[in-house]
Formats: sequence, structure tokens, C-alpha cells
Amino acid sequence: MKKLPLIDTYTYALLEHADFLPLFRQHRPKVFADTFTLRARDYAFSEGELEKLESLQANTGNPLGNHFAIYKDDDLIGWSTGWQETDSAYAMLNTGILKEHQGKGIYSALLPIIIERVRSQGFQTIKSRHNATNNQVIIPKLKAGFVITGLELSDGFGTLVTLTYFMNEKRREVMDMRSGLKKPSGWMLEQ
Repeated sequence: MKKLPLIDTYTYALLEHADFLPLFRQHRPKVFADTFTLRARDYAFSEGELEKLESLQANTGNPLGNHFAIYKDDDLIGWSTGWQETDSAYAMLNTGILKEHQGKGIYSALLPIIIERVRSQGFQTIKSRHNATNNQVIIPKLKAGFVITGLELSDGFGTLVTLTYFMNEKRREVMDMRSGLKKPSGWMLEQ
């Protein structure tokens, strides 16, 4: 595993899914100790429904994933993980940083690295969903160029905001026009 510089004495490494999963399972409860999540599979589904879900998961193929581990010296202090959602969209699924390392610019430093990696893989958009009041994640993403593209009420997580990063600047311009922020201009008027 090759560690690369991130910010100050923090580093990051890209991990294979098999190496990432045990770390995620071990540290997720610490990072999200105050989060209230209801997973339908834990309270609602029958054994038969769970079996069918497992069968469906086996049909989903092998999407491309990126698993970033964040270190302070040799200690794992966080991660960011995501998967291919469609042929052109990447989904940032989960990022967690231990509380004592939050607010130090780590996430803001990692975002451009993730964006560039996903861009180099050919994806056109990066999507993510966050609790609507999670400003520690929403604000850095908005500053990095993500835009709000939706709201959702989830039985598992509550009110979520969807953020999307558009690799293509013309598509980003269209979002400003579609949202009502800007009038159509330039090349849009010629369409």
C-alpha cells in the first residue's frame, strides 16, 4: 500500500475493496456513533425477502469502486468510498473522519483528489447524498463545485440532499439555467 501526502502530516492510500471493507466495518461505529440510522433489512424484511435481496445483489455485477483510506502517521483516521452507479455516474457513498481529526481541512483536501481520480476514470458526474444539516460535508462540496440537484426523504436516514459534480462545464451551465439562477445565454440560445 502506497501512502500519498494529503495535508500536514495526513496521508491517504487507495485500497482494494477486500482490504477496505474490514477497516470500514471496524471504524464505522466510532465515526457515526451519534448518527441515527434505520436499515430496513434490520427491522422490516422477512427471511424470504432477505434471501431475494441477496440473490438480486449477486446480479448487480462488478461496479468500479474507489476506496480512500486516510491516515495520521500510521493510524487510520478516516475514509471515503464510492462506486460506479451507471455507465457515466459515480456515487460517493460514505466518508467518515474520526471526531478528533474533523475540522482540519482533511475532507476539503481529499475532494479534489477524488474528483480527479473519478474524472480520469471517465465518469461524467459524481453524486452524493447527505443529511440536509450535515454542513461539514455539504459546504466543502459546494465550494468544490458540487451543486444541489435534489432532496429526498429516506426512511433510513431522514431528509437527504443530493449533490452532483458535473465534469462537463456546459452541463454545469445548464444546471444554473434550469434552476432559474441564470438566463440562457451564448451557446444555449443557439440550440
